[in-house]
Order: sequence, then structure tokens, then C-alpha cells
Amino acid sequence: MNLEKISTFIPEIKEIFSVRYQILFHLHTYGLSGRRVVSKKLDIPERRVRKEVSFLELKGYVASSKKGIKITKSGIQVINSFYHLYEELYVDYKLEKELEEILNIKSVKICTSTSTSMCNKLSSEVFLKMAKNKKVIGITGGTTLKGVVDVLKPNKGVSFTEFVAARGVMGQNAKYQANTLVEKLAKRFGGTYSTLYMPDNLEEETLMTLKKDPHINKSLEQIEKMDLLLFGIGTADSMALQRGLSSSQIKKIKESSAVAETFGIYIDKKGNKVLEVPTLGVSMEKFKKMDSILAIAYGREKANAVMAVCSINSSLVLVIDKDCAEEIKKLSGGKNDKSSN
Repeated sequence: MNLEKISTFIPEIKEIFSVRYQILFHLHTYGLSGRRVVSKKLDIPERRVRKEVSFLELKGYVASSKKGIKITKSGIQVINSFYHLYEELYVDYKLEKELEEILNIKSVKICTSTSTSMCNKLSSEVFLKMAKNKKVIGITGGTTLKGVVDVLKPNKGVSFTEFVAARGVMGQNAKYQANTLVEKLAKRFGGTYSTLYMPDNLEEETLMTLKKDPHINKSLEQIEKMDLLLFGIGTADSMALQRGLSSSQIKKIKESSAVAETFGIYIDKKGNKVLEVPTLGVSMEKFKKMDSILAIAYGREKANAVMAVCSINSSLVLVIDKDCAEEIKKLSGGKNDKSSN
């Protein structure tokens, strides 16, 4: 089936295929959903969602009730059958290669959908490919990584010895913490896990004392042994708020034009350190020397942060959405500039 050729005769076919596929994929990922929720999540007008759902229901791919819409077994089969076709039609390989040169990193994968669930699916597939033959996997926390972890499923030929929380506790919500995510993955994949049940933001003196604790020291030793790191890229201002930094520290971050935070170090657009906060977890030294790292970022607002973090380690594999990709290209002028790397 060559949808590209068919679209020259029926131009609207690609757009219809994309919308229907994304609706099915959303329902498969999130389960029972109302039309308004689907519309908001996929950024598709509710009237259009209603129209496409009616078609999908007529074909037996979804079932509707007063509670919402759910996907059927036939709908799941459609997703599995057409996934690679969807990828082939909408992945911009040219832009991926262009960004690899601009950022001077190992690999860039772009999710062209507006659906977070589709982006998480791509991130999970990239992770499983990278995870083959890896023994110790480091995971940080956050909403983005929770979404990726939620769709990760055991894959034949991929087995892990251990999952490690790569940073301490940040914020109040337990479901987004690295400790929660590594425990969940260990149970799902049949591995073991190491946790860091200590605040990520600590005074230097307190940090040194805690490192002497046998349990914490063991976890830190495992972090040094990890051969794959999965982490989400955060902007400097959002990470400063999550860490609960002082007003003077936040002021310094703003005045120095910091755009990203990486394991306690706030950096500017060129990757230069502007502020360092004592932290428990993976060190910048470890991060710099690793050759297997998967970084994930969704959203146009993270473009500067992505560019800054990529300047630290050229071994990065990056998964971003189309909005972030377009903004990076715009900020770079679409040219390969390695002078800041």
C-alpha cells in the first residue's frame, strides 16, 4: 500500500488517516475517554472527533457509551497493522539528520504527532532498542518520564539486571519520583532496583553525611555502574521551582540567562555552568563520560534547554516532538554551528 501515491489522487487521505489513527492510539493508551478529552489531548476540534468516532464505531474499531469511548480488539489490530505505515508517512528523516548536525549528537528522533501518547510510544521504542545488552539502567523522575514508563512493555530479547533511581526525591507527588518509576519497571521487567529516598536538594554538609549511609552509598555506587541513562530535559526556571531554590538562587539563574538544569547544575545556552546546587544522584562527571544516554523533551518551550544539554555530551540520543524540533531549527537558523560544543 503506497498512501503517498494515493494522496496525489485523493489529497485528503493522509490527513484523514492521521486523525483516525491518533484517535485509536489515544484510546489504546489512555483507555475509556470522552470526546472532549480526546479533542483536547489531540488538539482536534470536538466536532471532528465526533465525526471520526462515528466512522470508527461503524467499522467496529471503537465502542461508545454514556461513560465515553473505548477501543475494541479490532481497533487494536488496526493500530498494530498501521503503526509502521504511520511512521513512514510522517517521520521527517531529513529534519532528524539536520538536527543531529546542528546539535552535534549521536541521534535525533522526532515525534510528528501532537499526541503525547504517540510521543511516549516512540520514546519507549527507542529506549528498548538502546537497552539491549545493558545491565544497569538509570532513570530520573518527572511527568514526561512517567508517561514513557507507563507505556513500556517487556520485549523479547531485552532483559535487565537492575534499575537505579538516578536522582533523589523532588516535589511532593510520589508517582513522578525516580524511586517509584524504577520500582515499577523492575516489577514489570523482572529486575531489581535501587532507590534514593532522600531530597534531591540538600546542603553540602548534609549531603556529605548522607553519602556515608550504607544504603545511600550502595545506591550511589550502582549509579556509577549504570550503562544507560534515561532522563527528561527540564528548563531552568521550572526545575528551580521544583527544587525549591531560594529567591537569591532563582534571581541568579534569571540574571545569568540559564536555560536548563542538569543534575543540579544550571547552564546557559552554550552549556556553561552558572549555578551548582548540591544534589544526590548522578554527577555531571558521570553524565559527561557516558556513551549511552536517552534524553526526552516535549514542547517548543524546551528548545533552548535541549540545545544547552546537548552541548555537554555528544553521545546523546534525543527524542523530541515536532514543536520542539521546529523551534530548535528556528533558533539555530537551520545551520550546523558546532562552535559552542
